[in-house]
Amino acid sequence: MLLTFWDGSGTKFEEDAPDEMFQVMWTTGESLSEDHRALFRAVENVVGSDICAAKSSLTALNSVMDLKLADGRSVIVRQYYELPSQQCSDRFEHEAQLVRWLGDNSSIPVARVIAMSTPTVEIPIPYMIMEKLSGNTLYGILSVMTMEAKKNLMSSYLDICLKLFRLEVPQMIGSAATDASGALQVKPPINAWVGSFAPVEHPLRSLKEYAFFLLSRRREAALKGVVDEDKTQVCATLDELQAMLLPHIDGLNDPALLRCILRHDDMNPGNLLIDTSGAILGVLDWEFHSIVPAVIAVSVPPWLPKGLPLGAAKSSDLAKSPETTQSPDTKDNSDAKDQPQAMWLFSGEESQELSNHFEELARQRDMDFYNILKRGEFIRSALAWVDHQPRFDPGLYKLRAWMTSQLDHE
Repeated sequence: MLLTFWDGSGTKFEEDAPDEMFQVMWTTGESLSEDHRALFRAVENVVGSDICAAKSSLTALNSVMDLKLADGRSVIVRQYYELPSQQCSDRFEHEAQLVRWLGDNSSIPVARVIAMSTPTVEIPIPYMIMEKLSGNTLYGILSVMTMEAKKNLMSSYLDICLKLFRLEVPQMIGSAATDASGALQVKPPINAWVGSFAPVEHPLRSLKEYAFFLLSRRREAALKGVVDEDKTQVCATLDELQAMLLPHIDGLNDPALLRCILRHDDMNPGNLLIDTSGAILGVLDWEFHSIVPAVIAVSVPPWLPKGLPLGAAKSSDLAKSPETTQSPDTKDNSDAKDQPQAMWLFSGEESQELSNHFEELARQRDMDFYNILKRGEFIRSALAWVDHQPRFDPGLYKLRAWMTSQLDHE
């Protein structure tokens, strides 16, 4: 399915939808691999019904199967492709615990976890069985949405944000899990791209400590990915960013800004189930989440250019976005095809209109949320750059351009 996108310079183009659509994998009577046969038997034992058809979707980290049952129900099964690292196993288990906790303690629409596997000789790779929610992803429904429906989506998204904003969670920084009694607790932070690094041993206690944690990880990742002559530039860029960032953090004297809240760290268009009116029916894939200070958790939707770390925090003009800055090694365009390309779902003008609508709704519904949204723009964007996938900016040239744009605004 072709979707319309806009690149970082505001140019419109068409591209296949991200590979998240379910494809027919199996129907009754067809053969199955031994691994899938064992998995299906285990699922059937849990749900109490035979599987009569299966569709699959491949994501970066795990396979997702939509299983139709003989009794008319459907369930979703997620499983890693191979035996995961301990950090990935922890992340998977924490997700199941958090989703169960959200189901019991909030009205956020999450899929009920039916079962979480324990490794066996027959099925050593962990899997999770969840109920299937109704709705379509934003990718699947955007082409038929009116502007009114898109504004309704902003309202529904804000509802989710405010529910997260008002949830009481432990006041430490890290990953959410539950103890034996089902009470929420905070584990050490687990980031999306730091699986190759040694895990943190304890939750973090301050925004400054968290900033130093992200900066040190980003420095290590960047130095691994650049040639020797660029390492001085990388270190200088991160040193300057730290010098820009710390006075802003030290100046936060309002406890409301530093109160820790739960944040979904992968709220991409494929993880939102919505209807044609723009109402959000489900929030999926809590594998990447964190408990962090509100000043960096409160944000406009991340799939609007203003909300993404690749965009300038205060720029309403896509052409001024640092993501359009070329790295020296791609200026001749010889390697441009290998560089990740920005793909926005909305034009610059539409994105600005929707961002403004979101902010106005926030101002009307919760002034504390709105004030944090506005006051946290710089810190939120700076840390988003640091916490972003290194492959999007291996030499930190785009980060350098963003820092320059912030100095220009002062």
